[in-house]
Amino acid sequence: MADLNVADKFISNFGESYRELVDLVRRECDRYRNGGGSGRISDIYTRSDSTSGKFFFKETHKIVEKVRRAGKNVTPNHIFELTDIVGLTVVFYYSDHMRKGVQSISAALNSIGVSTTKPEEHFNKRGYYATHVVSTKLIAGNPIQCEIQFKTMLHDAWSAKMHDLTYKPLGLLDPRLSSMMENIAQSIQSLEEQSRIIRNMIQASWNVEEATRQAARDEIFTRMLSYGPQFRGDIVPERIQAIDSRIEELRIALENEDANSVSLQEAITEIAQCCRDSSLVRYSWILAGKIATMRTRKWGNDLGMWFYVQAEAWLTASSEVLRSGNRLEDEGEIIAVPLMFYVLGDIDRAVDISERLLDDREFASISDKTRKKIKFNRMSFLVEKEYHVPTQHPEARRAIRAEVECVLSEFDDDEFDEVKAAVVDTRGLMRIAFGETQREVREGIRYCMEATQFATGSEKSITEAYSDLNLRLGWRRYFELEALEDASSSLPD
Repeated sequence: MADLNVADKFISNFGESYRELVDLVRRECDRYRNGGGSGRISDIYTRSDSTSGKFFFKETHKIVEKVRRAGKNVTPNHIFELTDIVGLTVVFYYSDHMRKGVQSISAALNSIGVSTTKPEEHFNKRGYYATHVVSTKLIAGNPIQCEIQFKTMLHDAWSAKMHDLTYKPLGLLDPRLSSMMENIAQSIQSLEEQSRIIRNMIQASWNVEEATRQAARDEIFTRMLSYGPQFRGDIVPERIQAIDSRIEELRIALENEDANSVSLQEAITEIAQCCRDSSLVRYSWILAGKIATMRTRKWGNDLGMWFYVQAEAWLTASSEVLRSGNRLEDEGEIIAVPLMFYVLGDIDRAVDISERLLDDREFASISDKTRKKIKFNRMSFLVEKEYHVPTQHPEARRAIRAEVECVLSEFDDDEFDEVKAAVVDTRGLMRIAFGETQREVREGIRYCMEATQFATGSEKSITEAYSDLNLRLGWRRYFELEALEDASSSLPD
């Protein structure tokens, strides 16, 4: 009883110091979660969080037991030696993220005067997988310690279940049951590794798609920002040139993780002002697109809706020119609007604006050649969408394919040789997206391979990028069909 009193008094005397350290550690973990570790951490919790506020500190009887097991008397000095009076758990999605996170969080703690031990890996320690780091800070002259446990989501869930199974029943756990639980933990570790491999495969696919989108939007920016005498016979206004230079500086800063929200907000505000100026909107809406492409999960800058407002300002200005009976200086500036949404990844809005340009009376006077290009782009958007998110209703899907084939047939004449590479590549992706047999998908792959032969000049880099992407999508689809065929052939009659 006397030992319990010592432990109770210890918590009463030094509890606030332990709370102070936990707050410091949690603050740095949160800072990493919202900064360099964005999208990597699933949860951060204390003992209090996991017990619904019941326990913040290690229970006093457990403190006493642990000191006694070490062969020591229960005194304040010996209790100070315990590393887990308080603790914090940081849960990562994947193990490779966790390794980097442990290093970054430890370094951050060291920078504010909190020392950390070398990470201790608990690899299948009686079914337990985690990495422990002990943080220590002298507070009021006392060595206050906090144990940080780093786990992945799967192992965190399993350790919670193990706690329920081993702590709640009375008595010792049967050795056979303990062995079974360790085997389950090993299976979870295997699943952990498989999920990481799958994650990397998916990420590789995303990276390829991002590279092609980057090539496409760079080409659009190169064309649309090459202002000169062909645009109303003037040069780019100095204000637009100045904003464009600042955007390039901001892009570099974002890549180097140096940007701050103030500089970004200033650019956003000035571009929005220019988009409300009828003499500047034809230039500024493209700068808005340039800014919108810089949005990343790392910085949390989702500027899609903001860009929509600026693009709408340009569409409104264009429709006013057309309604007045005049023609646009360059109808390519209209074609670029849905394309910009496409390279931003908003395929639905790209399709929607394409249909608006084709159907609304306010744009009825645009040339037939421009109209055909808009139809082609819309059809390309639909094909890509059908690959990734197929229409479930069979008749609706067949109708989309029929429409795609109809539009493609309009580009068989020599008038559109300039876009022949894009037509051939899209014809290939159509067979890949809609193909139900390996033979049809192989035919689509062949078209995608042939497309690069027809690309010339500025189209070459875009065609090669999309050909590479579509070939990857094609072979993935081919092997999916092969796997389905193998699975069906193995079923009993």
